[in-house]
Amino acid sequence: MRNLNKLCSLGDWQDRELLSEMTEIFKPRQVFFHRKLWEWSIGLLAIKRAGKLNEQCIALGIGCGAENPPFYLSNFMKYVFCTDLYTISSWNEANPQMLSNPGKIAPCAWNPRRMGVQVMDGTDIKFEDNSFDVVFSYSSIEHFGSREAIKKTMNEIERVLKPGGILSLATEILISGDINQLRINGPPIVHEIFTQEEVQKYLIDSNRLKLTANIDYSQHNEPEIKFPEEADKVPHIVLRYKGIKFGSLHLAMTKP
Repeated sequence: MRNLNKLCSLGDWQDRELLSEMTEIFKPRQVFFHRKLWEWSIGLLAIKRAGKLNEQCIALGIGCGAENPPFYLSNFMKYVFCTDLYTISSWNEANPQMLSNPGKIAPCAWNPRRMGVQVMDGTDIKFEDNSFDVVFSYSSIEHFGSREAIKKTMNEIERVLKPGGILSLATEILISGDINQLRINGPPIVHEIFTQEEVQKYLIDSNRLKLTANIDYSQHNEPEIKFPEEADKVPHIVLRYKGIKFGSLHLAMTKP
């Protein structure tokens, strides 16, 4: 896969390099057509390409809940700091058991000597400047409240990344439709979806991090599911909600 800064596309499952990462992360279970698996896999590929997937590097996960990436990365990296609020027990993604017994809910093989879990707000990262070789965050930053809070998080990420460090970030992106009409009285998820202009303003231009390549916003007649009624269906690539379509976007960014 040439460009890791792109929208999730069903055709990506035909890319041998990315499919290899999917198989590695999700073994021994069957690889499935879901943008969540795509986010994790393209993120891992970005970390690998940056030369940071090794025992000399330290990673920070922001809003990473109890999902696969921090557990998986603990098998390869010097240490992985896994952070989230862990206060909303109804959210399976941020199960509070992570604080007391992460091994009980670990979704994959992991190294408990190389992963720690902490309660931490992404807008106020409690680590020193230039601390991490890798920062990763998947489908989390869009839930941080206001766009100003998101901007603050991006500046915090820039601060704690080492020069030459890599950020792997995935988030919700509007593909088509007029989202402004829905934001007036729409549900929270509508307010959490970025437009392309907001990606540029709040995720890119708000800090000094640099994209590893220009963003490819193209798609090719992706299968759609109706949200929220069909949220459990696959292929889960593009979601349709009252006149808009949205999906996943991955960004790989480095600190100069």
